[in-house]
Amino acid sequence: MKTQAAKAASQIKKELKSQFPDTKFSVTSDTYSGGSSIQITYKDGPTKQKVQSIANYWVAGHFNGMIDLYEYDSGKDDRPTAKYVFVNREMGYEIAEKLEAEMRDLYDQPDIPKHKSFKVNGYFTDILREMRRRYEKISLVEESK
Repeated sequence: MKTQAAKAASQIKKELKSQFPDTKFSVTSDTYSGGSSIQITYKDGPTKQKVQSIANYWVAGHFNGMIDLYEYDSGKDDRPTAKYVFVNREMGYEIAEKLEAEMRDLYDQPDIPKHKSFKVNGYFTDILREMRRRYEKISLVEESK
């Protein structure tokens, strides 16, 4: 018999596959004494925010840090849920190479090593941090209708 988290994970995967048919998603669930969670992992594809907004439909509630309590949202009794849903978007090698070249050209730093810091708008940063910031904002797929 499937747990509620496993049922929710199955429905999330089905929804993601219908929305983004060209992206491969790994959707797994875990149940433990304090609740349950779902882990979504994929490479490139849609933005993390877009996937998270779809997955949030199956989140049971939220943690309220002010009173140190998990609060269940009302109105979700009609579907399986999990306490937490985590989304991890991994950057593919081809995209990393493209973004790295773009960063080196943009900041006129052709020979700067990946771990070296340099100034952008008066602040120190590094190529990998700036690449990640830009990557979070781009979607590499078109949504299906």
